Amino acid sequence: EEEAGEEEEEEQDQKEVEAELCRPMLVCPLEGPEGMRGRECFLRVTSAHLFEVELQAARTLERLELQSLEAAEIEPEAQAQRSPGPTGSDLLPGAPVLSLRFSYICPDRQLRRYLVLEPDAHAAVQELLAVLTPVTNVAREQLGEARDLLLGRFQCLRCGHEFKPEEPRLGLDSEEGWRPLFQKTESPAVCPNCGSDHVVLLTVSGGTPNREQKQGEQSLAPSPSASPVCHPPGHGDHHDRAKNSPPQALSTRDHSSWSLSPPPERCGLRSVDHRLRLFLDVEVLSEAQEEFQCCLKVPVALAGHTGEFMCLVVVSDHRLYLLKVTGEMREPPASWLQLTLAVPLQDLSGIELGLAGQSLQLEWAAGAGRCVLLPRDARRCRAFLEELLDVLQSLPPAWRNCVSATEEEVTPQHRLWPLLEKDSSSEAPQFFYLRAFLVEGPSTCLVSLLLTPSTLFLLEEDAAGPLAEPPPPAASGEASEKVPPSGPGPVVRVREQQPLSSLSSILLYRSAPEDLRLLFYDEVSRLESFWALRVVCQEQLTALLAWIREPWEELFSIGLRTVIQEALALDR
Repeated sequence: EEEAGEEEEEEQDQKEVEAELCRPMLVCPLEGPEGMRGRECFLRVTSAHLFEVELQAARTLERLELQSLEAAEIEPEAQAQRSPGPTGSDLLPGAPVLSLRFSYICPDRQLRRYLVLEPDAHAAVQELLAVLTPVTNVAREQLGEARDLLLGRFQCLRCGHEFKPEEPRLGLDSEEGWRPLFQKTESPAVCPNCGSDHVVLLTVSGGTPNREQKQGEQSLAPSPSASPVCHPPGHGDHHDRAKNSPPQALSTRDHSSWSLSPPPERCGLRSVDHRLRLFLDVEVLSEAQEEFQCCLKVPVALAGHTGEFMCLVVVSDHRLYLLKVTGEMREPPASWLQLTLAVPLQDLSGIELGLAGQSLQLEWAAGAGRCVLLPRDARRCRAFLEELLDVLQSLPPAWRNCVSATEEEVTPQHRLWPLLEKDSSSEAPQFFYLRAFLVEGPSTCLVSLLLTPSTLFLLEEDAAGPLAEPPPPAASGEASEKVPPSGPGPVVRVREQQPLSSLSSILLYRSAPEDLRLLFYDEVSRLESFWALRVVCQEQLTALLAWIREPWEELFSIGLRTVIQEALALDR
């Protein structure tokens, strides 16, 4: 009794708060797909709810929120007459059926059908529609605004074409029936002009559309189909520390946020940040069907240019691109990437893996053009080489080139041959070669370290060398053949050298595991000196120590002294 009293008080409070929009109507709910008639009841419409009320006790059987009402329509008479009625029911012939659609998640509450049993049923149903139609108009307007957000005009970022995808037909007479827009699954938008799926949705800023939005105040919202997965960053870029800035002052935050230094495995070369991938597809890849394959951020030496510069080397299924990094890596990519070179893959005429796998030389146009990628890390270099060779093998037969990768060999014509120790035996000269950085106070410079059994060399190299002379045109009637590169190779200069006997000890650092200092003592002049070096990975440091220790200990018959300090001192 207490619970019944509380329900009556609650209903009484609602009656006082919510105004009646029309008189109660006698109806019969139609239930299930067959439209079985249920118990007759009154249908009450208030300012906020629609109630099904019991005839005798006036108890509320069902309460539905008007804010969830999406559509109110009268069903055709032919469909209404198919609904069977209970035994003994005296129904007026041709009684209209009122169909109401709601946006509830529960399917049982999405559709309500009522057979109107009032004496003047058609006038009664029109009276109901008069109060329910304004509610559905508001719902349709809100749904239309949501549809404009989801299905508005798209713009292709590749060709600039604007288009509007075909909207789904939502309504009571559609095949699927009326249902909330957000339950509709749409295929990714594709540009009808060029077939690219890199499109953006043109929407008004702020989230909710504003009818008074001025023309041109549109913002670009990326299409979900244009967002590849962004993989976590890998190791930092060691070449950034080779600039004239203290290592402590260089931040790798911007570099790692773009995932341009992935782990040295092949899978990392194919994954890039979605912002960068979008820039490449829209601004760099020049053909509509051209697809990105892999990329590597690496120092590059270009034939005919002095020094080296940081580049993003991008490989597609058509071309190889060099994009020079011109500034701090922040959004958008166009502000810090500049296209420098684009080479068709079928024009590649030579691929050579450098000494110790630390560089990769690419030649095209029979050696007329040349660049050298300088990762200084054998694992990263070999991973990129394998990716490039896979792309070349996947080219169509008409584009496929017969070029194959070779490894640099030290022959009597090699630039390092005059510095190596030769003996009468047929064995190849023994040496250790490493591309590294010479640390001079707060700055560093690019060097190569060459070790022989008796001497240590610091070398300065022009990795790519000057441009080669273009090959002469083939005579009329002669078949053109691929000519091996005949241009001059890299230029090398000895910056400094020390006899192995002057090496006194090696200094390592716990806080800087990729730095070392070779300490020298000249017994004749009684002067001390050192080379402060930096490598790109600890494996190189381990290999360097292992190679230099053997001839030194054989020379002095004692162990080479290695000292480990905590911190790196740049001022000494």
